[in-house]
Amino acid sequence: NPTKTFCDYKPPFEEKAYVTRDFTKGGGVSIELVSLGLRQYADPEQAKAAFDAMTTAIESCPGDTFQGTKLVYAPMSAPTLGDASVGVRITADGTALLQFFVLSGPTIIRTGGGGLMNANLDEVTQLLEAQLNAYNAAAAE
Repeated sequence: NPTKTFCDYKPPFEEKAYVTRDFTKGGGVSIELVSLGLRQYADPEQAKAAFDAMTTAIESCPGDTFQGTKLVYAPMSAPTLGDASVGVRITADGTALLQFFVLSGPTIIRTGGGGLMNANLDEVTQLLEAQLNAYNAAAAE
């Protein structure tokens, strides 16, 4: 699996395709990170099982350590989008990252953002909606 999972839970299925893209904005202490990802599974049932396992891990795992950095997880509400959605606030070394995950058919869409100074909830939410709309448009073709 190409990425760290919450508290190293084992996903019930491996995705068929995984793509991710990271962007930075600004500089110095005001730098912000935006991260996007899609995980596509063999079918909607596998995606739902993977989404449910991830949601359980987010809700039951208060934090862990990744590459020597202590991560603190706090579940948060997510915009009601797709077939299901979940959010988590990840804090590491005083920096907050907001991550949202949306289940849409056979795919889990991830959008995250944050920075040293702030994590802009509205910006991450708008980006999530745009990602979901772009995915749905592409999937419909």
